[in-house]
Amino acid sequence: MIFALGMLSIASYNALQYLALTTSTPINVTLIAPPRRFSC
Repeated sequence: MIFALGMLSIASYNALQYLALTTSTPINVTLIAPPRRFSC
Protein backbone atom coordinates (compact mmCIF):
# COMPACT_ATOMS: atom_id res chain seq x y z
CA MET A 1 0.00 0.00 0.00
CA ILE A 2 2.70 2.49 0.97
CA PHE A 3 4.82 1.44 -1.99
CA ALA A 4 1.91 2.08 -4.36
CA LEU A 5 1.29 5.52 -2.87
CA GLY A 6 4.96 6.35 -3.20
CA MET A 7 5.03 5.33 -6.85
CA LEU A 8 1.87 7.32 -7.53
CA SER A 9 3.31 10.44 -5.93
CA ILE A 10 6.55 10.15 -7.92
CA ALA A 11 4.63 9.66 -11.15
CA SER A 12 2.40 12.64 -10.37
CA TYR A 13 5.39 14.85 -9.57
CA ASN A 14 7.12 13.88 -12.82
CA ALA A 15 3.94 14.49 -14.84
CA LEU A 16 3.51 17.95 -13.35
CA GLN A 17 7.19 18.71 -13.94
CA TYR A 18 6.80 17.70 -17.60
CA LEU A 19 3.69 19.84 -17.91
CA ALA A 20 5.60 22.80 -16.49
CA LEU A 21 8.44 22.23 -18.94
CA THR A 22 6.12 22.15 -21.93
CA THR A 23 4.12 25.23 -20.92
CA SER A 24 6.86 27.44 -19.49
CA THR A 25 10.44 28.39 -20.16
CA PRO A 26 13.10 26.05 -18.77
CA ILE A 27 14.59 28.75 -16.53
CA ASN A 28 11.26 29.20 -14.75
CA VAL A 29 11.01 25.46 -14.15
CA THR A 30 14.50 25.31 -12.65
CA LEU A 31 13.67 28.19 -10.33
CA ILE A 32 10.43 26.60 -9.13
CA ALA A 33 11.51 22.95 -8.91
CA PRO A 34 13.25 22.02 -5.67
CA PRO A 35 16.62 20.28 -5.96
CA ARG A 36 16.41 16.50 -5.66
CA ARG A 37 18.22 15.01 -2.71
CA PHE A 38 19.24 11.38 -2.76
CA SER A 39 20.32 9.69 0.44
CA CYS A 40 22.51 6.63 0.56
